[in-house]
Amino acid sequence: MFLGWHRAQSAIQPPLDRGAVIGIAIVLMHYAGMAAFTLSGALQWDVSYVAASIFVGFIFGTLFSALLKESAKRRSQIASGLCLVAAICGTHFISMAGIQLSYDPTLNVSPIGFTSLWLGAGIFATTTIVMALALLGVLIDQHLERLSVLEAARLRTHVAELEITKSALETITHDLVRALEAAAASNRSKL
Repeated sequence: MFLGWHRAQSAIQPPLDRGAVIGIAIVLMHYAGMAAFTLSGALQWDVSYVAASIFVGFIFGTLFSALLKESAKRRSQIASGLCLVAAICGTHFISMAGIQLSYDPTLNVSPIGFTSLWLGAGIFATTTIVMALALLGVLIDQHLERLSVLEAARLRTHVAELEITKSALETITHDLVRALEAAAASNRSKL
């Protein structure tokens, strides 16, 4: 996913390539998680749902990647975020709709180590932390953008002052050259 994010922000890679990496990362994360899922039964996948989930991840990953380049506009920021959510949720829910679970009582599955309450609390805490870090990232980005705007204004003022100083120095230099030429001419006339 990090490779996809890096490629999504790259100006060199075309949106289709960047979107493919993001879509594939989303699909791989989902199916790797499902492969790690243990239960007393067998999962059977409907190939058409699997193909549709991969297609949705790819399409919305590509849209996310294309809109990310236009993220200076507020609408593009919102649209790119929604496309990423659609890629993740679409991949997950479409693939989950294609699961057929066959119960097999002969499979021995160890009981879960956490109660539902602790598992829910852990998921809630993790989600809260991720959202807080994302909000913190947005706030830091906005702060840095404001500092950048202020620094650019300060530099423009400084450059304008330097231009005025340069102009004044050129005028003084020109006056000094004329004064030196006049002094030299005066010295020659005295001889």
